Amino acid sequence: MNPESVPPAPERLESPERLESPEEHDTAPNAGTAPMDAAPPRRRRGRGILIALGVVLGVAVLAALAWLVVTVVQLQDVIRQQTERIEQQEEEISDLNDLLDDRDVYAAAMDEYRHTVLSVEGLPMGAIVPADDAQQLRDQAWKNRRTPGALARTAASVDELTAAIVDLRAKADAERAANASGTLMEGVLDEVGRGFVRVSFDIADSGCGADALGCVSSDDPYVVHFDRTGLFHPAMDDWSRRFIALHEFAHVLQFTNAGATATAEKSFGGDWEFMADCYALRELDAWSLERRVWVSSYEYWDSELGYGQVCDAAQRDVIGTWLGELGVRPDLPET
Repeated sequence: MNPESVPPAPERLESPERLESPEEHDTAPNAGTAPMDAAPPRRRRGRGILIALGVVLGVAVLAALAWLVVTVVQLQDVIRQQTERIEQQEEEISDLNDLLDDRDVYAAAMDEYRHTVLSVEGLPMGAIVPADDAQQLRDQAWKNRRTPGALARTAASVDELTAAIVDLRAKADAERAANASGTLMEGVLDEVGRGFVRVSFDIADSGCGADALGCVSSDDPYVVHFDRTGLFHPAMDDWSRRFIALHEFAHVLQFTNAGATATAEKSFGGDWEFMADCYALRELDAWSLERRVWVSSYEYWDSELGYGQVCDAAQRDVIGTWLGELGVRPDLPET
């Protein structure tokens, strides 16, 4: 066959239903040509980085929030502790101010007590001033000086002691200003007792002995009980009545000055009656208990006062020493 007479091969047509996709076109091998674009793989790596960054940022945010929460809690705890400390300090300051106020109240009460005691300084009845009670309150104040309210309570007790002395002093002033019984015995006792010793003519009800003309009881050593009938018997004169009043006042001093009396009574064999007679004789500068009272130019009464013993000069000196140790002393407790 003549090659020239061979008809050309028919041209191949693409099917109209099948179109070449861009991907197929792009990816079709082309000799000598490098791939034009590697972008798709790079876009996949970018997404991973963003996700990782998002996770890291989320963790960081969560960590920051956690740190913030912990910090806030810690700050709240610090604030709470500081608030409690401030409240405690304010309470301590308040307590300190209260203590200072109480200290002033106590000091004022004790100063008033001291001033009141000084107003009766030298009074021969030492028990008028409750020195032991005052010292106990002073010790109590020192022991409880840091306890809020304690000093104020102690001050109130000091005020009670002061008020008791003031009351006794007021009554004594009134007693001394008036001789209610109008008797020599009351006048003598008002003088030596500065009004703090009272007179009562009730010896029958006092529990004294049947033959006693006067007596003093430890239950109330500031009251002297007398037998009015016996003291105004014709055998009694003013000297005798004065002697008896002084004898009974010696008992007042014995009861109200226990410490000094315990020493002095030894010189009298522990006999308070003998000691009281000696006090009365010394005060009257007399050396005998016997007494003669004339009732007319030819009539008289002979009597013997006291308890039959006359003290000597040495015993009178003991009485003098005893008197010097009696009464309210100036050695008062400091505040």
